[in-house]
Amino acid sequence: MILFMGNLFLFYTIGNGIILDKDVSGDDIKSTEGVINFSNDFLLDFITMLILSTILFYLMIIKFKQNGLRVLFSFSLFFIYFASIYEIVIISKNTFSENLLLSSILMLTLLFLIPLSINFLYIFSFGIYKLGIRNMGLVISGLLAGRLIAIYLDFTSLIVISIVLIFYDIWNVFKGPLTKLIGKPTMRDQASINNPASFNHDVYLKQICSEGIPVYISKNSNVIIGLGDLFFFSALMYRALIIWDLLGILLSFTAIILGLLLTMKLLMYISPLPGLPIPVSFTLLIFLFLELFN
Repeated sequence: MILFMGNLFLFYTIGNGIILDKDVSGDDIKSTEGVINFSNDFLLDFITMLILSTILFYLMIIKFKQNGLRVLFSFSLFFIYFASIYEIVIISKNTFSENLLLSSILMLTLLFLIPLSINFLYIFSFGIYKLGIRNMGLVISGLLAGRLIAIYLDFTSLIVISIVLIFYDIWNVFKGPLTKLIGKPTMRDQASINNPASFNHDVYLKQICSEGIPVYISKNSNVIIGLGDLFFFSALMYRALIIWDLLGILLSFTAIILGLLLTMKLLMYISPLPGLPIPVSFTLLIFLFLELFN
């Protein structure tokens, strides 16, 4: 859900960058400013996209189920890579020397071939689960999307979005459309009851993957780290790297890991739990600390 909303938001930010003729330069990246700066109109646009994404996601689940979600996620993967291509071209034009043009072309070639391969494998589901190709591609996609968000948004916007998404994730897990996916609490148990001998982690992986995009699934529990979570963690860490260099990314990475560990601990008592609120809250506290004392 967050992945798809992020793609709409990337389209919005990149579109504004083109319309306003705001190419990304080195000065934009190495500052707290971004291509799109915080304003009331910006916040309204973001909330509107959040609502539209939720409605579309919900309708896709109701009407098309597995096939609809596969198309939606495949579109998201393609858009992430094409947005990355745009970003590389713009940054190359503004900040890189001509000597690095060849490396930029090679990067563009890779970013064009990788999504074609990943989406082909994803749509036809041939050998993906056993070979692990799918998960590797999803991790790369999440990291690229988060990096784009960090570059295009100013610091204030990212903080506001973080706070909004904390509350949105809580609502989505407990009351929103995600409850239709995770509201079948005994999916793993039912499979093991129906056929205990044949049930294994791969079976559970296929069942879950048909309803979402997990990047990591624990073999011994229902712990899932989703692509949307990875996408937003990447945005926070990359923004910390931009502003505070190595110290920022190390502290934010530590905050996210501690937040995930605490979330997993709480899952022993409360299930399900949203993955964003605790890690993102810890990271925002780190940002506040760095802003005040660094």
